Amino acid sequence: MTGEGGGAAGVWVFSERHELALELLSVGRHLADQRGGRLAAVAFDSARAAEYRARGADRSLAFETGLGADPTPDVAVAALASVVAGEEVGILLIGATAYGTEAAARLAQRLRVGCASDCLSLAASDGALVVERRCLGRFVTRQRLAATPAIATVPPRRFDPPPGGGAVAGGAEVEVRALEVPPRRVRVVETRPRAISQVALGEAEALVAVGRGLRRQEDLDLVRDLADAVGGVLVATRPLTDELKWLPVDVKVGLSGQTVTPELYIACGVSGQIEHVVGMRESRLVVAVNTDPEAPILREADLFVVGDLYEVVPALARAIRCQRVGP
Repeated sequence: MTGEGGGAAGVWVFSERHELALELLSVGRHLADQRGGRLAAVAFDSARAAEYRARGADRSLAFETGLGADPTPDVAVAALASVVAGEEVGILLIGATAYGTEAAARLAQRLRVGCASDCLSLAASDGALVVERRCLGRFVTRQRLAATPAIATVPPRRFDPPPGGGAVAGGAEVEVRALEVPPRRVRVVETRPRAISQVALGEAEALVAVGRGLRRQEDLDLVRDLADAVGGVLVATRPLTDELKWLPVDVKVGLSGQTVTPELYIACGVSGQIEHVVGMRESRLVVAVNTDPEAPILREADLFVVGDLYEVVPALARAIRCQRVGP
């Protein structure tokens, strides 16, 4: 399928989360260059669309719905479906948030094409999209998406956003389109807040994880103090959230919890079973503290200390604070 000027069909990106949309522009540009096509971005806000143009998108399309910058996923599906119907879309990248995952799945079903979720890497090859994804908790599979459009979701923090600043290339303006909002098929009767910690783990630069090496719930402050020292957030393994219920379930990292990719991940008393490791192994720098020199977590760590967390963690927190304050 060819696009404007006989080139390859374009690469389009969308995420309701602005920072993630910027990250998609980076990988989208790479794919567009590989295919010899154009890069385009979709938004529900003209200011965001203008920034996408300034950050390297060849085209930027803003839909006006009257619902603000973040309408419900069904509205996003309608908007993206209209793009596919009216444009030459070769690849469509969607941010792998809860919102984006729902929208991508519904759009793929509507278009009768496949959808590759949570892609670790993406490349264009012979007119198809080749992706790598994690499967069965520990394996990485390579898949080839030959359908058009090739829909893939990309988790946060997989790619760096493009440099900011600068004027929009060629002085081109953002395209604005009105979108007729589809009628809601589900009526919300009532909403109740869930008892969670309200922590946005995907945005944290540093995470400090605690596992069964912690003997008592009251000792959580020991590890929480280290998290404060590094400017991070306290997270936990499944036993501490699901079995012991020492911490809210939304801070659980692992196969049954959240997948995170912070700059720094410190694992304290975490054995490193695969259920947990699959949720953190893409972290930039992993530090582990464990009494067992054969613990699986040490194979995932860039730096590790074989020792009692009750001795190592307080010492590490003090050293970090002293380093920040200076002599």
